Amino acid sequence: MTSLSMRMLTNSSELSVQQRRGHPRFSLLYPVHVLFQSGTSSYELDALSNNISIGGILLETRAPIPQNCELQFFMTVQKSMSSRIQLEGSGRAVRVEQHPSGNGFAVSCPRSC
Repeated sequence: MTSLSMRMLTNSSELSVQQRRGHPRFSLLYPVHVLFQSGTSSYELDALSNNISIGGILLETRAPIPQNCELQFFMTVQKSMSSRIQLEGSGRAVRVEQHPSGNGFAVSCPRSC
């Protein structure tokens, strides 16, 4: 339990970010390959996961992505030198913002993500 969630809250506006979210988030840094369309063009870019939950993923990338676009992503999790797992999901870019390392965007995923 974090110190943020352990402090006593005096009203509902002081709820921590973790308490407002529907699912716990885990800080995991893995390479992610993203596919999306904008207009009539298809795009691919490489990203890095920042944090992950059952309901979404926060990604960082050097190139911007349009807000509200539908996308697919492929995340590679390397357990050891000989064991690699590729996870696949789809969702929508619900938040796009500038990060010191480049552009960041949050992907909201349906339960099947």
